[in-house]
This record gives sequence, structure tokens and C-alpha cells, in this order.
Amino acid sequence: MAVFDTNGNKIIEADSITYITNGYALALTNTNGKFLLKAIIDKSGNVKDISNDYYIDNYHFFSEDMLGVSNDKGKSGYINPDGELVIPFLYVSAHPFREGLASVFKPKKGLKGLINKKTSVGSATYVNHKGEELNIRNGKNYPIFTSSFKNGKGLVQMEDGSSFYVDPKGNRIEDGPNNKVLGVDEYFSYSEENKKQEVNLPFIPSYNAAYSIYTEGSVKGYMANGVMMVPSQFQEAYGFASGFAIVKKDGKYGIIKQLGGNISVKVSEKGGKISVQSVIPADWANSPAKFFYITNGTDRLSFAMTGQKSQRTVEGVVPVSNNGEKAYELDLDGLIVWRQTNANVQDLDDAKSSRVISVSTPGKVTANSKGECVVNVRVTNRSGSAQTISISLSTGGNKSVKLGPGKTAAVSITTKIVKETKCVISAKSAAGNAFSVTHLKPSFVL
Repeated sequence: MAVFDTNGNKIIEADSITYITNGYALALTNTNGKFLLKAIIDKSGNVKDISNDYYIDNYHFFSEDMLGVSNDKGKSGYINPDGELVIPFLYVSAHPFREGLASVFKPKKGLKGLINKKTSVGSATYVNHKGEELNIRNGKNYPIFTSSFKNGKGLVQMEDGSSFYVDPKGNRIEDGPNNKVLGVDEYFSYSEENKKQEVNLPFIPSYNAAYSIYTEGSVKGYMANGVMMVPSQFQEAYGFASGFAIVKKDGKYGIIKQLGGNISVKVSEKGGKISVQSVIPADWANSPAKFFYITNGTDRLSFAMTGQKSQRTVEGVVPVSNNGEKAYELDLDGLIVWRQTNANVQDLDDAKSSRVISVSTPGKVTANSKGECVVNVRVTNRSGSAQTISISLSTGGNKSVKLGPGKTAAVSITTKIVKETKCVISAKSAAGNAFSVTHLKPSFVL
């Protein structure tokens, strides 16, 4: 497995790469069944190579900029995002940090292991970011379990079965649930549950269910609520988690980030000339942009877009004939971020030319659970007089709209389907006719 930058350059290769959690991902090497930390990758793609032998056990994620690691003897400590060992290898277990403290278990001098049925061979405690331990021992009665801190207090269970809560300084503040079996909580420490429970592990990312993966031909993309968000272009695509998703494109793996902001593209085409004006999100302000003019699904003309920051434009020459299906794509940093597919069934060179009346639709519409597709149609009157324009779908459904010269209207028409269908949208008026095409797809659940 490897991580690549937006130019396709390999950043790092490893046996396993974790999700970005709490700002960092881990690159790991499998060594005789144990995972050795190879590098730390931050959310900007910066890589910190690790030369020391740090092994990762159960908790392969940073918490409060601290990562629990172990040495080749099985002792655990903590490193920071720079790979520096900030808390020595003193423990036999080291849990994630929570509210400035982490639950740890320290063996008694000269003894190994954790607990047997009769006596403790070590003691549990808390450690802070400086490596300072809280003193919660009570004479010869050792603490054997300590929970993660939550809302300013931690639960301690002693060797004799008694328990109590402590504050962040280790002061006892109230009694706990005595003689109860403690269960593992969501921070990999112990809680006052006395029965087995399902645990929401923090290293398992929370997926954004609003973004679903769709397949078109042999490639995949993302949509939300039936609207295409990332056009299909990936050989492999995985769910978004914490704003990131792993994808494979052109045979290479990478990570894409979910960004805010909208993309607006206006395309004007007349007499073999094309003009494109686009507005892109601020996150791509310094990114190179390309515009693609595609005919018959395979013939592609590429235009480097000019402009800077959020404004990008193109002026170019394209084939005069608009017969057959064509598509437009906007590419930023090698990622297709916008696509629109149109099919002009006829292209007349007289007063009834489709250049006088234009119509556009999304390249794909997904039906709801009732099999209904809501097709959003954008129609423009480019003539010099008001026109009544009749809009109809080849799959059924129609509406009409009256537009003044140079005006544009958005119309929604509902049509029903039972299988994937190509739908032709016809816009007819006294001034001219225009056509577009969209693909209607049944609803589905991933």
C-alpha cells in the first residue's frame, strides 16, 4: 500500500497505512506478525520517518498528540508527532490519553505480567503528558484497574474489589461501584459496566453516510442525495471518514479530502468556438485547472485554463458539429471535480438552431424509493424576443415556461423508471429547438 501526492509522486509505501485520526495517519511495516512504526503522516501529507524501533499494539492512533508505542521487550511508552519518546518504556499497557491523563499499568519491580487470581503483580495508575504519575495507591492495597478520565474524574478499582473516583490530581472524590466487573469503555480503558457491551472504538472512523459510492461502467464516484458530488473516475473508492476517503486512480492509491464550497461552470459554445467561465472553491486557489471537451465518449480536447484564485476561464476552438453525445469536464490537480453531459440530437444552421434555445441537465439522475426521477432542467432563451418553450422528456413528463430575451429558467420534471434509461430532454419554441440527454438510474443502497 502507498500514499501518493496530487502529482502522482509516491510519498511513502508501507504494509499498512491507517486512517487519518486526530490529525495523523501511521505507516506500518509487518515484522513477524508485529507492526513496526515506519512513519507518521499528517493531514497535509507531510511525512515524518521513524528510525527507532517503535511497535504499535492495540491503539494505532494519536490521542492528544500522544501515541502509545512499545519496544522489542514489550514495554510501553509514548511518543509525540515528531517521533520523539516523551514518556519512557515503563509500562506493560498504555491506553490513549483523555482529558490530559492516560490509564497505564506498571509492573512491580522484578515481576512480569499483569494479574493472577490471588495477587497483583503490578499496579494501575495515571500518567500525564510530562510522564508524571498520580499516586493513588492505598497502603498495600494496589489499584489494578483505572478507567479513562471522563468529565473530570476517573474510576479506580483496587485489589480488594473496592473502587472510587479520583480527580485529575489523584484526590479521592467519591466512592465507586464496589465488587462490579469493569468493562472496556470506548477509550480502551475500564468503565463501571458489569456486562459485555458493544464498543465504538475510536480508531474505527465515523463514515459520512450522506456520501454514497456509485459505479458508472468500470469506474466509481461519489454522490449525495442523488446529486453527483465527485464524478466517476476511480478504479477503487472507499467511504468518507472524518472528511477523507481512500481512492485508486490510474493504478495509484491516494487520499481525497472533502472540501467546502461550490463549483460553478458556465459554458458557451457557438460556431466552433467555446468559452468557459468557472468559479472554484478557495481550497484550489493555487491549483492548476484543465477543461476537457469530450465527444463520442472517447475523443478528448484538453484546454489549460487561465486565471488565478477562484476565477478560471478558457477560450478555445472545438468541432463545429454538435451531433452525437458530448461532455464537459473540469479537472483540478488531476481530480475531475465537475462533469456535465449533453447530447444535441440536431444542430441546424438556420433560425431554428439549437444555439438560439439552449437546455442543460445533470449527467445522471437517481430515482427515489418510489422509482421517481426528478430531472432538473435549465433552459435559456438566447433569441431577441420572448418565447414560450415547451420542455418534454422522452420517458414521460413535460412542462412549459415563458422566457424573455436572454433569460434563463430552472424547471423540475418528474418521470418514473423501472431500469437504467437514457432520457432525451427536448426544448421547443418558435425560435428554435434544443436537446440534452441524461441517464436515469434506479435507486440503490450500498
